[in-house]
Amino acid sequence: MTQVLWPRLLEYVVPAEYTGTLKPLCRCLRELVEKKQQEGEEAACLDYGGAVKLPTPQGLLARLLETQRIPWTVCGGSTCCFSS
Repeated sequence: MTQVLWPRLLEYVVPAEYTGTLKPLCRCLRELVEKKQQEGEEAACLDYGGAVKLPTPQGLLARLLETQRIPWTVCGGSTCCFSS
């Protein structure tokens, strides 16, 4: 299940229309990474030639940095979207 969810969830990080889902999405991704690490899998291994259209590493980093600096107003709070 992790092998399917991991790349599929990454697809939703970069597009702006999914901004409201970033906080729960990143929590799910974190849980999947922790599970993969506990199972001894390499969490950062992604197949960029597969059926899923993955964002580039640069695109992911740019999106996460952009959303980190903006107050998280979508959820009604005033904290950054990655605050616990």
